[in-house]
Amino acid sequence: MDNTANCGSGSISLIVEGDDLNFGNIQQLLSLNPTKILKKGEKNAKIDAWHYQCCYNNPNEINSVINNFTEILRNADIDSLKKISSAVYIKFYLQSDLAQIAFEISDKNMKNLNNLNLTIYFSVFSWGGVVSDGEEA
Repeated sequence: MDNTANCGSGSISLIVEGDDLNFGNIQQLLSLNPTKILKKGEKNAKIDAWHYQCCYNNPNEINSVINNFTEILRNADIDSLKKISSAVYIKFYLQSDLAQIAFEISDKNMKNLNNLNLTIYFSVFSWGGVVSDGEEA
């Protein structure tokens, strides 16, 4: 169920955390199947976690992936999720072979993300490579 390794350049995830989460209830509130579930104690998890993840393989895909992600969550009952968990948030994961990482989020997607009324975390990982003169990134 964990597909993080298949995410190429990165992902955007909805994460629900808490003690003794009712994973079926979360699935029902969102009408979504999770892409990953972690129970307390598994893989050193200190808390239960339910993840819904959308991946992209190229930074140019970020806006279409965000648009799909926010469209899927547009009618989600986020307020009910917040009542049955200790945390509900969005996490962006970005990685690059290069030290330079640049991306943009459209104003439409910024509004759509804001309408979800959730905290957004960014996790950026760089392998530190450098483009030499004459090479393209």
